[in-house]
Amino acid sequence: MQDYKNYSVVLTAISTFLYIGLFLKGGQLSNTNQYIVIAAMTISLISALLFFGMALACKKKLNDTDDD
Repeated sequence: MQDYKNYSVVLTAISTFLYIGLFLKGGQLSNTNQYIVIAAMTISLISALLFFGMALACKKKLNDTDDD
């Protein structure tokens, strides 16, 4: 469960750095490279949400087994 949370935090940080880099160097990038960076940001944010959801599911399973 903790690993999934850590993956989520790392992927969110990566997408944040890509977002900041897009604004800092966005004018120097070609349109194709901008789309690649935006796609990478989107994929990392979606992955972060999936890992966070998996962590919540694991936590719920652990709580259910502890209650029984």
